[in-house]
Amino acid sequence: MATTPHSVLPNFSKAIGLNAIKNWKTKMKRKNLQDRISLLRMNIARLYWRIPKFFPGSETYWNQRYVDGGTSGKGSYDRFAVFKAEVVNGFVAIHDVKSVIEFGCGDGGQLMLANYPKYIGFDVSEAAIALCQEKFGSDITKSFHLRKEYRGATADLALSLDIIYHLVEDDVFENHMAILFSSADRYVIVYSSNMDKNPWFGSAHVKHRKFTDWVAEKRANWKLIEYCDGIPGFSANFYIYEKNS
Repeated sequence: MATTPHSVLPNFSKAIGLNAIKNWKTKMKRKNLQDRISLLRMNIARLYWRIPKFFPGSETYWNQRYVDGGTSGKGSYDRFAVFKAEVVNGFVAIHDVKSVIEFGCGDGGQLMLANYPKYIGFDVSEAAIALCQEKFGSDITKSFHLRKEYRGATADLALSLDIIYHLVEDDVFENHMAILFSSADRYVIVYSSNMDKNPWFGSAHVKHRKFTDWVAEKRANWKLIEYCDGIPGFSANFYIYEKNS
C-alpha cells in the first residue's frame, strides 16, 4: 500500500522538531562557552591591570579611555544622570547657589542636565576637556580647564560626582580632597561610595575609600548637613557638607 503524504507528515514534523531542539542545544552550548571565555578574559584583564607595573595610572587610564572613544561611564547618562541632576539642581535652587566648580567634569554627559548660573569644570584628561569645549563652546556661563591648570579658583559649591572611588593612587586622592574643600566657599557635594572594602577581583580603575573619615580628620570646619541615598543596588550616595561660619 502506497504511503500518503498525510501518513508521512507526523514523522516528518517530529524529525523537524528533534532537529530544531538539537540545533538549539548546540547553539546554547556554544553561547555558554563563549560567555565563559568572555568572563575568563575579563577576569584575566582585571588581574593584569591590578598589577601596579601594568596599570598606567588613573590619569593616563582616563585620558586614553576618552581618546579611544569611551565615555565617563553609565553614571553620567540615563537614569543615573537624571537622578544626580535632580538632587544637585534642586540644592542649587533652594540654597541660592550662584557659582559651581567641579573636579572631574569628564565628557560633560552629566553637565548636559545641569542648571547652574555659573560653572567651571576641571579634569585630568585633555580629551575630556576638548569634548566639553565642543559641547558647551557657545555657553558663556561655562568654562573648562585641565586639572593641572587650577590656580585657586573658588565657587559657592564644589562638586565631586562619581570621582573619589576612581582615584586609585593615595596621593591623587589626598590632593583631590584638599582642593575640593579649599575651592568651596559655602558647600561641597560628594557623590561616591564610602567604604574601605575592595574585592581582589574588582576593576583596576576603582578603589573605594571611606572618605568621610578624611573629612572628619582634616576638615573639622565642615559639617555634614545632608545625606541622600543613591540608586538602589549601587554603592554611591550623596554627602552634602557646609562650611562652618
